[in-house]
Amino acid sequence: MKLIKVFSDNNIDNVFFTILNKFDEVIYIIDNNANKIKINSLKKFLNNRKTIFQFVFIDIENFDSSIFDKFINYSNFIIDYSGGNPVLNLKISHLNLSLNSFYYTNKKIFSINNINNYLWNFDKTFMINTDELIKLSGASIEKHLGHKDFNYNDTEDVNSIKKIINIMHKNYDSWSTFAEVASKLSNNVNENLLCELYFKNDNLLSNKIHKSKKIFTDLQKVNVIESYKEFNGSLFVKFSEKKYIDRFVINGKYLEYDVYLQLLESNLFNSVDMSVVIDWNGDDIETITDPTCEIDVIAINKIVPIFISCKLSKVEQNAVHQIRLLANKFGGKLAQAIVVSLNDNDKTNTTIHKMKGLDTHYFNYKDLVSGQFAKKIYELSNIEEDKNEKL
Repeated sequence: MKLIKVFSDNNIDNVFFTILNKFDEVIYIIDNNANKIKINSLKKFLNNRKTIFQFVFIDIENFDSSIFDKFINYSNFIIDYSGGNPVLNLKISHLNLSLNSFYYTNKKIFSINNINNYLWNFDKTFMINTDELIKLSGASIEKHLGHKDFNYNDTEDVNSIKKIINIMHKNYDSWSTFAEVASKLSNNVNENLLCELYFKNDNLLSNKIHKSKKIFTDLQKVNVIESYKEFNGSLFVKFSEKKYIDRFVINGKYLEYDVYLQLLESNLFNSVDMSVVIDWNGDDIETITDPTCEIDVIAINKIVPIFISCKLSKVEQNAVHQIRLLANKFGGKLAQAIVVSLNDNDKTNTTIHKMKGLDTHYFNYKDLVSGQFAKKIYELSNIEEDKNEKL
């Protein structure tokens, strides 16, 4: 079976069916004015996947239907209109070709003209990963940046991270305050791993330290810190290892660890990455002017990308717009945008109530400790074939 694909400006549209099925060949019909960067990114992707393909470029203003004359044995072809240039889609559809025709939207596959009752044979072993996804959009991942600083195969280190995550869960309502204090501490450390934070004339900081005492005590019980003392208007904390100091520098790091590890260990996703720094230009040569962004966690269910933003405290509307924008840009129309917060006081936050209208999903502390967190996210991103409905 061969696939004819009308080229789309959306990265996932161009590979949706080539990933879910194995075709003998894929023929891309491409407008001469299509984005050259995305065409080259698609070409690299297909070559890396060892896909047999050809690009057929056409002048959309002077459409020549004879390009389809070579497809004589129509029973061996299907055509995918998903996301293609609407003018080109219309012109091809008016040719009344005897082709099995399909389109997908909202994670459902619809038949336009399923002449031979073609059935999809999803190849669950041939899925996409985060690096391929980002490269398809013409961008690239800056692998030397980001703050994922542990090896999952290091069981001892992973267990130490999980101990701190458990403490975060038990003290979720004060963790944001503690994280702020710990970050300030971590920026003032000596060679003996002793951190000092002066608060004598700062009542606000003094109150935050007071609210954090229980967490410092809990961390001492699991040997993350060796000592905790307040003396003469300063807080002194001695950490047992430098890695803990480094990890507390970033306020929300352990929430990111929590989300990442839950998704990874669920084995429901074919790709899970955290602290993904993206170079929008995808250039091999970096410059200080290259636009970049960082996604806290990216997971992929088959080919549906899930972009996750982790927030320790109140969720602001800008954060919602940002994760939705980045999901659209780098993940395409199938991408899910999610905000995870350690907060559980949702009733007073108007932004959270607006999220559905912004096509963004929200998860809070209760979801994180429910034991069903990864499963809920997986269910948001399932693909299905609608066998009863046709367009």
